[in-house]
Amino acid sequence: MIKRLLSLVTVLLAFCFIGNAQVLKRSIGLNKVVRPNSLTRASSDGSVFTYYAGNTSVKAFGAGANHYDCAVFVPGKFAGNSIDVIAFYLVDKSVVSNVKCWVSKELPSNLETDCIYSSDVSYLSDILTSGMPCLVTTSGVTIPEGGCYVGYSFDVTDPDADYGAYPVALDGDKDREGGCYLQFFGSKNSDGWLNEYGEGVGNLLTLVQISGDNFVDNGSSFLNTAFDRVVSSINGTVKVKATILNEGLNPIRSISYTVKDVATGDVSPEETVNTDDFEFYETSPVVFNITVGNEAGSFKKEIIITKVNGVANEETANVSTSGTVLVVSREVPRNIVEEEFTATGCPYCTRGYAGMEALHDKYPDRFIGIAVHGDVNYSDPMRINDYSSVMSGVGGFPTALLNRVNEVDPYLGSSSSLLGIVDDVESCMGSAEAEVVVKPEWNASQTSIKVNTDVTFLYNSDTAPYALGYVLLADGLTGTSYNWWQYNGYYGSEGFEDEPYMYAWTTRGTIVEGMFQDYYGNSVDACMVQDMVYDHIAIKATSVSKGVSGSIKAPLVAEQTQTHTTTFNLSNGVTSRTGDNLLQDKSKLKVVALLFNTETGEIVNAAQSEIAPYGSTGIESVSNSADNVKEVARYSIDGTQLNAPAKGINIVKMSDGTTRKVLVNE
Repeated sequence: MIKRLLSLVTVLLAFCFIGNAQVLKRSIGLNKVVRPNSLTRASSDGSVFTYYAGNTSVKAFGAGANHYDCAVFVPGKFAGNSIDVIAFYLVDKSVVSNVKCWVSKELPSNLETDCIYSSDVSYLSDILTSGMPCLVTTSGVTIPEGGCYVGYSFDVTDPDADYGAYPVALDGDKDREGGCYLQFFGSKNSDGWLNEYGEGVGNLLTLVQISGDNFVDNGSSFLNTAFDRVVSSINGTVKVKATILNEGLNPIRSISYTVKDVATGDVSPEETVNTDDFEFYETSPVVFNITVGNEAGSFKKEIIITKVNGVANEETANVSTSGTVLVVSREVPRNIVEEEFTATGCPYCTRGYAGMEALHDKYPDRFIGIAVHGDVNYSDPMRINDYSSVMSGVGGFPTALLNRVNEVDPYLGSSSSLLGIVDDVESCMGSAEAEVVVKPEWNASQTSIKVNTDVTFLYNSDTAPYALGYVLLADGLTGTSYNWWQYNGYYGSEGFEDEPYMYAWTTRGTIVEGMFQDYYGNSVDACMVQDMVYDHIAIKATSVSKGVSGSIKAPLVAEQTQTHTTTFNLSNGVTSRTGDNLLQDKSKLKVVALLFNTETGEIVNAAQSEIAPYGSTGIESVSNSADNVKEVARYSIDGTQLNAPAKGINIVKMSDGTTRKVLVNE
């Protein structure tokens, strides 16, 4: 049996590895239930402050160090209140010692001298055995002006044990400012405290019970004071999804808000949106509606929270969020692109396949899936160099990029729920700022594909921060060598009985004895799906990092089409980095055209199409034309009929009887 070195962490891996400039750090999914602790959000003795998202599937994190210091920040807005109880979760108490809990005005360099409170923790609980946190009663530590750090520290007695290498418990949710500070040293050193906000590790499972008079009852703020640009057609309504933080003791049931036009100062009538109850210092996504007028263009808007639960918002900081609303001339649905980073040797990447299948079934005309393969455990037979620059920025496998800007799990999505990716895709849908139609065509010998892409912008602009990139996709790829087998870590898993896309993977594959070796040289059996057929595979790509320079020209004129032409040369076939043939069936190829905003890197729209036979005018598969009209004839500016797009201005006659002026750049 073929064996490849497989570290123990990879056997246990459920999501990804994360690195930073100082030292390689990893996080692994525990799939353990965190039991309810004795602290509640609204206890009679006070309120519980935490950044912990409350999900029950947590992550274990580590850097292979001998000592860890972990902290969260309690803001100065609670100054004067008392910290009565601190709760924190250990992963495995059997691999730690010298556990301390502490409070400090600054991140301490010396726990003995820098802390305003410090205590040894003798009675330990953990996630693996009881699911309960360690509880420390502080006898009332006053929160100082400017806030304080609440933390815990421990030594690792066996860094080589399963959870000695990964002893820190995290929620695996979106990072929140103040939710995770780490310092570690010994065999590995962090060279001081690290603020993990923005690193993608999530937040510490630390809870702080606070009592006192310095609270508000009904208060709310925005986690982010700026929202991404949104698009609406004239006289339409656009939705802005923003994350709200409950700053008050009362659960939030409704939010009232107004929308201000920043340029004119005009303020809309107050509107109210009902929410699912969320408690003190919990967050929740809220959708706000912005109504636009009959003028196309770019408008800066500010959303202001005015009331919480029907009374005036008692919070004063970060109560508004601003962003740009781009109003376009007509409604064109935006297609959603998912680039899924996966690997045949990744055991839990099979959930990404389930997610993509579900999305294709649910949104056959709006969803474009691109599977990008990398190497996990062994060299993947479908990995290509053309996507290397994009892949280098991805945190691990499996990962999905939605429109290149939202990085989420390709099945669980940002909500960490069954098929949560569906909600993420739906939140990306809306109006497009440009219509994209791609028309690929074979040459006579089927050795190259000529691709014409028409882009019709729906607003006027003197600048054109856009460019086109291209991907060649293949369906039906197969192979017989072991690296074509799909490692399936969900074989025999429970909990998916009511979700057919994932449930199918719980029975797929065959256990192969001794397929791998772990870090210690022990044989590891694995479930391998040996009859896999792979679809939506990126086998070739052009300028998928930033787009082809000059492919879109300024100025942009509303309803004027620009055409860009490129070619995929297949005369030498298509092979992967391992030399495997990826051009297996030419009838199962598609071309995807990606329209990038070059300032933000976002894919603002896209289209895909099968490849038309030589001599045809091209066929459309997934485009976003509202009426799906076709080109029937093309002429030069002097009236000469053209057989193909020609550089300069072309006059295009459409099947609905209309004509369009098209600027062909190449």
